[in-house]
Amino acid sequence: MTHGLVEAVVLTIPPGARTAWVRLLFKLDETGTPACSSDPDSWANHANNVEDQQYVARLCQPCLARVQCRDFAHLAGEAGVWGGEVISPEAGRARAANQRAATRATDRAAADQARAKRRVYVEERRARERAAKVARTAAIVRRRKPPAEPAQPNQGDELL
Repeated sequence: MTHGLVEAVVLTIPPGARTAWVRLLFKLDETGTPACSSDPDSWANHANNVEDQQYVARLCQPCLARVQCRDFAHLAGEAGVWGGEVISPEAGRARAANQRAATRATDRAAADQARAKRRVYVEERRARERAAKVARTAAIVRRRKPPAEPAQPNQGDELL
């Protein structure tokens, strides 16, 4: 049943952060249960005051998935304590907006590159088709026999 839950969670993750989410899941499978998973609700409630945020950030220090957790939070635009770092809601939203803009720019660049490759391919194909047409025309011309010349009388044969 957890497989469906994981799919539902992945669908709500911003596209730019899905790879980071998968890396975090793999790291958690590899290293075991992190401190924040023992009571996620109380963990989230620590985001209200600075001392509690610093306390929770210190609890993250021994976690082996700290880097992947922080990377995911930055890419997803999350706020709170992630990977031992306190991320403000404004900073989280700004990072997420920057990531989405970078993703869109990358997508546009990839689309432009694909269009350029397609254009080159079409031009090359047209050039090959023109060359083939010229070659076919030349072959037809070579196969044609020159028109028969009118027979000229021999010099000794005179018409009377």
